[in-house]
Amino acid sequence: MNGYLAFEHRNVVGWCNVGDKTAFSSLGGLQTPEENVISITCFMIQKEYRAKGVAEKLLQRVIKDAKANKRKLIEAYPSRKSRSEFGNFHGPYSMYEKNGFKLTRVRDVEVVRLHL
Repeated sequence: MNGYLAFEHRNVVGWCNVGDKTAFSSLGGLQTPEENVISITCFMIQKEYRAKGVAEKLLQRVIKDAKANKRKLIEAYPSRKSRSEFGNFHGPYSMYEKNGFKLTRVRDVEVVRLHL
């Protein structure tokens, strides 16, 4: 697994699973001709740290590093219909929208993308 950890005073408070899209076999049906794509598959934020911007800070770090590493595209799979914390494990759609991601469809699945 690859990803990012968020810490507060040496304690892990959040995790973002992110990596090269080809490394996620579960995304096989969503493969596209684009190369150099990073996929964000989930966030796990400790309950007492939710709704405090931890996931968004992790997302912003993913974006910063992707740009620095000359990546072309970041992709994620949030649910626009989710109304629960569990349903937002991909990260809330509004967070991606706020950070410049655009909604698209890949084989009838909603995907958000940020072209770098």
